[in-house]
Amino acid sequence: MATRKQKNKMKPWWKGGVIYQIYPRSFLDTTGNGIGDLKGIIEKLSYVSDLGVDAIWLSPIFTSPMKDMGYDVSNYKDIDPLFGDLEDFDSLINEAHRLNLKVIIDQVLSHSSDQMPYREDYPLIPKYPYDTSKACSDMIAQVYANEVFKMPIAITRFSNIYGPGQLNFSALVPDSIISALGFTKFIPRGDGSMIRDFLYVEDVVDLYLSIGESMSINPEKISGQVFNAGTNEPISVKDILEIVYSLVGNKSDFEEILVLMKKKKTIGEIHCQYMSYDKVNEYFNWTPSHSLQEGLINSIEWYKRWIT
Repeated sequence: MATRKQKNKMKPWWKGGVIYQIYPRSFLDTTGNGIGDLKGIIEKLSYVSDLGVDAIWLSPIFTSPMKDMGYDVSNYKDIDPLFGDLEDFDSLINEAHRLNLKVIIDQVLSHSSDQMPYREDYPLIPKYPYDTSKACSDMIAQVYANEVFKMPIAITRFSNIYGPGQLNFSALVPDSIISALGFTKFIPRGDGSMIRDFLYVEDVVDLYLSIGESMSINPEKISGQVFNAGTNEPISVKDILEIVYSLVGNKSDFEEILVLMKKKKTIGEIHCQYMSYDKVNEYFNWTPSHSLQEGLINSIEWYKRWIT
């Protein structure tokens, strides 16, 4: 019959372990800026170990705009410069393990920053009908790329695509262009503060060609992968309207829109939405080749020809 000590050894360590929580911001500052950092934690780890604890638990240390003291994470894969860098984190892990301490990091996946670029490994959390439909098609595609069906499928997620040929006039860019040209009246759907990202259609075509070529050469590497694509340069709805109306030379109508937007409350739309293209750059060496200004000028000229 097992003794009590033997039974405790058979239990998972966390059921009887002592965990010491560290709030990095106020723990120990080694740079003189008044904010605790990872090097400060490393410096005092031997003291923590001498307390007889089994593990340390770190409050959020990820990249963040710090509107919610670090709980508004904008990048779950990097350390906020306030606390150090990934090399410091590796040093912390190594020192903790040398002292037989386990390390727990606070993964606040239930909420994140509204300033983040959306990344491929973030959870899909649709809220409105449009993003729910996109999430469903995304998940269905991933099912057919799995180990059961093994179909050569890659999943792409784009920011707002615009450019010549876009005839969905509920979309912001074509709606604003034909309105600025005087063919319709622009009706704002909010106060203009929403943050979006706009990707020119020719850049989308270039990326699809790169993905298709890579899929034909090495389907095992590409199939089932999720790829985001945007410009990494988010912009507010108000700012893009100002650019469009300025390029057309219709600033008076833009001033009227500003007045209308002051009275509007945004309902049923995600406030901040843009993506990182870091992964497609890593896989395909892809970056957008058209600036927003260039893409809008091309689009305006196309709509002029199309309408007339």
